[in-house]
Amino acid sequence: SKGLSYYRDLTSGRSVEEPLINIPEIFELITSEKVLRVARECLGEKKIKIGYVKVRIFFANNVSNFDTNYFHADDNCEKIIKGIVYLNDVYCDDDGPFVYIAGSNKNKMLNKEGSISEEYFKDVKYSQEEIKNYYTIEKIKSLYGKRGTLALADTTGIHRGIKPISNDRYVLFVNYVCEEEYGGSGKKLIINSNLFKKCEEKKDLFEYFEFC
Repeated sequence: SKGLSYYRDLTSGRSVEEPLINIPEIFELITSEKVLRVARECLGEKKIKIGYVKVRIFFANNVSNFDTNYFHADDNCEKIIKGIVYLNDVYCDDDGPFVYIAGSNKNKMLNKEGSISEEYFKDVKYSQEEIKNYYTIEKIKSLYGKRGTLALADTTGIHRGIKPISNDRYVLFVNYVCEEEYGGSGKKLIINSNLFKKCEEKKDLFEYFEFC
């Protein structure tokens, strides 16, 4: 309600409240059969759910790197595929691309004893240097693309979003899961039942949402 100009120099970004209520047009994209088919294949499950949806702006400002600007792995649930949709062009690092460490979903970071680090799935942020030393620089992959580019990533692997410098970065995120994220302890998003008038069968995808 205060507008983007109020927040621009205070924080790294802001999210749209109740995205499926305020931007119902995203419903068709996130429930597209083409997208769902790939998400099912990646998760190795026929029956999947949509866990969370977020539309966010990341500001090109002087605020320091924060939270997901650092390398990390998601611990929302055991299996998760995150859809990342660019809502503006992202052609270089200054535009703030999504970055993924190739193979890190299968090759978890090990500790000195050779077992998976106890810190891996905790609220730990890894530096670029730590990632290069463990995985090598060749494994660091940045996703570039024009507006509308969609990527699906297993975010139990290590990833981050680079802070934009040239322009604000707008992104749609959607999590495809097999179980409720954080055991159902988080806030439930709301979806309008009218969206299912022509596709009643898609209601099952939103089992973890509240209907209005």
